[in-house]
Amino acid sequence: GACLCVVGAPFDVVKVRQQQTRSDGASPSRIVRSILRAEGVVGLWRGVGPPLMVAVPQFALVFGSHEAARALISRHSTRPPGDGRDAALAGALVAVPTTFVYTPVDRVKLAMQSDGRRVASGLPPLYSSASQCARQLWRSGGAASFSRGFFATLARDVPGWASYFYVYSAAKRWLTSGGGVLDGTAELSPVASLAAGGLAGAATWATCLPLDAVKTHYQSDVAHRTYRGACRAIFRASGVGGFFAGFWTMVLGGVPRDAACFAGTEAAQRALALRRMPQAASATLRTSFGGRWI
Repeated sequence: GACLCVVGAPFDVVKVRQQQTRSDGASPSRIVRSILRAEGVVGLWRGVGPPLMVAVPQFALVFGSHEAARALISRHSTRPPGDGRDAALAGALVAVPTTFVYTPVDRVKLAMQSDGRRVASGLPPLYSSASQCARQLWRSGGAASFSRGFFATLARDVPGWASYFYVYSAAKRWLTSGGGVLDGTAELSPVASLAAGGLAGAATWATCLPLDAVKTHYQSDVAHRTYRGACRAIFRASGVGGFFAGFWTMVLGGVPRDAACFAGTEAAQRALALRRMPQAASATLRTSFGGRWI
């Protein structure tokens, strides 16, 4: 989770800037040059503090929730084990608990990233740190300030997590000889895990980016009193294309980020599965899988 957060932060910063900027000046290269001139390389990681602090428990919640949902669905599903529809449904259910974590974290992150836009335009920063930003948000609106954008986050993440786990499961099974996925039983294949993870990340952002654009505008600008108002503001500024601002930035950025996430997750699950097995069975599996990643 921490590695995913660090690798993905520059893509996220550029994506948010694209969503907040009119289309005529929102090319990724132009935005990167603007950030580097105003803030240096560190500007590409502006706002990464809050997501990084919660990255490990956050992704433990993501994969733990998915495992619990998958186990629940398997007890009631009449479809064969590993069916992609069950993986998608389990992924959609992940959004329910994770939205409570993502909403306040994204609220602080977006405030910091919006402040970076001020700096790039020559204005002094409003926040010197993420903690100061969080304190200011609390003073301005209390707990309600941190829950702003909750339903937009939930609406984005239901299809987002469904796509995430469906595409990974389908791609991993197609790229390997089958077997379990994300349960510690499948043969570890770094190439397959990286490729399937990259496809999952790209598919997720291709699915949920319009909803993410609405969430970004609503959370970062308190002038928007409703989600409908945020939608109208996006359309007036950039037309339909405004809902897809940052598309290629995040689709391409999702490839290395989520490839590393899934590859690391499967390696960890495999190691834990081997640790729980009896010594003889563990040795047999180590031999049959060539000791890869263990």
